[in-house]
Amino acid sequence: MAEALYRKYRPSKLSEVYGQEVVVKTLIKSFINDKFGHAYLFSGPRGTGKTSLAKIIARTINCEKYPVDEACGICKNCKQNVNGTSDIIEIDAASNNGVDEIRELRSNARFLPTSLKYKVYIIDEVHMLSTGAFNALLKTLEEPPKHVVFILATTEIHKIPETIISRCQCFNLNKIDDSSIIERISNIINEEKFKVEDGVVESIARLSNGGLRDAVNMLDQLSSFSDEIIKLDDVFLLNGIVDPEKVFNIIKAVFDGNLEDIHKFIFELKSSGKDMYRLTEDIIEGLKKLILDNSALESVSDDEFIFLIKILNENLFKIRDSFHSDLFLEIALLSAAIKYKKTDAIKHEVLEEAKVNSVKIKEVNPIDEKKGETPKRKKIVDFVCEIKDEFEFEEFKINRINNIFSGASKEILKKTNANLKKLEEFSMDKEFSSIINLIMDGNVRVASDWGIIFSFGYDSMVEKFNCSLLKIEDILKKIFNGKMNVIAISNKNWEKQKKQYIATKDKKENYFFVEEDFDLKELFLINNKKEDSLLVEEAFEKLDEDLIEID
Repeated sequence: MAEALYRKYRPSKLSEVYGQEVVVKTLIKSFINDKFGHAYLFSGPRGTGKTSLAKIIARTINCEKYPVDEACGICKNCKQNVNGTSDIIEIDAASNNGVDEIRELRSNARFLPTSLKYKVYIIDEVHMLSTGAFNALLKTLEEPPKHVVFILATTEIHKIPETIISRCQCFNLNKIDDSSIIERISNIINEEKFKVEDGVVESIARLSNGGLRDAVNMLDQLSSFSDEIIKLDDVFLLNGIVDPEKVFNIIKAVFDGNLEDIHKFIFELKSSGKDMYRLTEDIIEGLKKLILDNSALESVSDDEFIFLIKILNENLFKIRDSFHSDLFLEIALLSAAIKYKKTDAIKHEVLEEAKVNSVKIKEVNPIDEKKGETPKRKKIVDFVCEIKDEFEFEEFKINRINNIFSGASKEILKKTNANLKKLEEFSMDKEFSSIINLIMDGNVRVASDWGIIFSFGYDSMVEKFNCSLLKIEDILKKIFNGKMNVIAISNKNWEKQKKQYIATKDKKENYFFVEEDFDLKELFLINNKKEDSLLVEEAFEKLDEDLIEID
């Protein structure tokens, strides 16, 4: 079995580490001056060299010629390290995260090394340790044996207790820049005598997102997949990304105001299984390149490029998390395209589906090309919901949460989740699909016979849910055979409410039901006239006169 490239070309000396110059320079100086620490903590994204640096430190401080800037590689200790030694212990904290494992480590750490000068413990993914395990490790870090060195590595330093961090020499490893990745990948290609097309190495560097190991793995995969030569198309195919030429055509269609082409491109790419989130990132990347070198679309200004980037950025999380990622991307592109040029036709199904998914549609005042003015345009559709009084709504929300908690139980929660599954029966009905998808995207946190508390990761989803309370409660009547009151809060707020609920129960106190004295219709400003009665077909017929912008 052939050795994986990332293992074959893993750095064994500090001089072979790419993209971490500050860390390398600091370590070299500490080695030369014989001032290495008893505990190190390396943090940073995956594939940036944390474990490699840990192994290099272990080799260097155990080299017979130490203090040196790097291990000689020829002495007895260096040769033992290459072949493996019981004095350098690697621990995966993801699978060895309990108190017992760390206690065993502490017990073994007391014994002297069998063959090397220092016993080195490398603990990878250290953030996975339990609280008890961290406490056990802390005692050893405070008073370590002179013959022991600890090297911790993590991708999530915010999960490491401050007491641990304060006892380590900390190094934050950044994502590796593209130029360093290109240099390293080019060296490996020359060593392995691979044949590659122009642009392959640059694409690998960009797709690896600062992770050198990911870049080397990608090259390894491409070398197995490709025939005699690694082609740029192979990179696109294996990573599920879109040819830059097609990305450019999408951008051009937006600035040409060609709505039909936008719909066609997105439909074709979705049908071929392309990832819409990655496509969005590729479009943003293409726009950035055009800002720097706008020879292909000279008629487009930098401000217009930035406007489109802003729209895509605002929709990025929706595109990533939604079941309808293609729709959110298409609507974002259409809203930008409408700004640039009026058109005579938009396919019926695009805006019909936009209506179904409750996309906000509001007035836009396009610049009159002849007069250079911004004339007022008639508003066609308005799905914007606003809270009339924030303080009154907050009072309503607190009261509703209290009432749901007052009758909540695990048994009711279980029954509620079972009932909510019945919503799938209505999900294909265009009249209900957008609201049902919104309900099903939420996390059901608490349920009583009177109501349900949902939570969402994004404030925008919380607002959208709460602005749709009347519709949601109307739909829930169909599956609960009666009135079911609901409210949405953020995941962060949920954690706060949960702690408060537990504290109340610990004190053996109760939540008491308080009658609601609120009118939901009065809490919100909603354009009901247009929302339910206006047909999308009418919007199409008026498109020549009245433009719309989809937010």
